[in-house]
Amino acid sequence: MIGNSRGLKATPLDMLHFTQFLMSYQGGAWTRDEIEPWMDKDVNELLNDVEKIVKDQNDYVIVYFTGHGGLHGDTIIEVNPKGELIKENSLFGLADRQLNILDCCRNIQTTPLPIYGRSRGMGTMEQGLRDAVRAEYDELVMNAAPQFVKMYSCAEDESSYTSRTLTVSTAGWPKDMFMVNVTVNKEVMTKKVVSNTMNGGGS
Repeated sequence: MIGNSRGLKATPLDMLHFTQFLMSYQGGAWTRDEIEPWMDKDVNELLNDVEKIVKDQNDYVIVYFTGHGGLHGDTIIEVNPKGELIKENSLFGLADRQLNILDCCRNIQTTPLPIYGRSRGMGTMEQGLRDAVRAEYDELVMNAAPQFVKMYSCAEDESSYTSRTLTVSTAGWPKDMFMVNVTVNKEVMTKKVVSNTMNGGGS
């Protein structure tokens, strides 16, 4: 999971909720050590870590990004508050079976941009049930044909917004979660705009 929190109070919550989903039965009963949250990471460190994932030769990889994005020929994402950018294809080809989910704006960018690239559930689960769920999940993944799926929260040239209303509750969160003190009650909207700058995002 990759998050950019620049001006986006909902980004930590997006990452938390996706972690909760992955650890749930419905999400495949992933374990905490299988989920890597990268918040506001230096672009070179991020690309090095991506290369390590490629070398691990995983059976299945899910990439989730929440933050700012745009469209400059390809979809580009801003990975940290320093404004460092990568093209989405830097996150392609990490495994034979892969799902990418990009929760960001995709406004058309008309100015030249410096873009980096790489070369090429909360609560507890009874362990027996967790193992059974994960075994079934793994079987479904391995029975699937090699594939790469991309999902976007915006169509091309659309922006993503969050509501202004934020509510806070951390009750029941485990102590080892990577972020605390945020939950957001939000509405997600899209609006077609043309922009020369990185706008909105991270819904």
